[in-house]
Amino acid sequence: MLPKSYRVPKEVFSVVRKTGTRIFTPDFQFIVRKNSASSSRIGIVIPKRVVKHAVARNAIKRHIRDAFESLQATLTDTIDILCFVKQDCTKKSYADIKKEMYILLAKKT
Repeated sequence: MLPKSYRVPKEVFSVVRKTGTRIFTPDFQFIVRKNSASSSRIGIVIPKRVVKHAVARNAIKRHIRDAFESLQATLTDTIDILCFVKQDCTKKSYADIKKEMYILLAKKT
């Protein structure tokens, strides 16, 4: 499980949203911004109108956090990532979500 220190704090959330670089993938919108913290952080937003059930939203969040944790070693600089889910991806596997995170990292560099 990802420690809370790797999550974007609420105070920083709006700053990243306003000043970050937007990257789009088929299921997600990522907003990326360099940070001055000691590690990279992630924030995840899944609206209720996109995924109705809390159990499904939490499962998607777990997959995204696990993918971020496994890819964190490949990051060369510290960044804040906001992940907005655009459509219901409850049927997507962990491998598919991890692949989209790889796309994010490829576009970021």
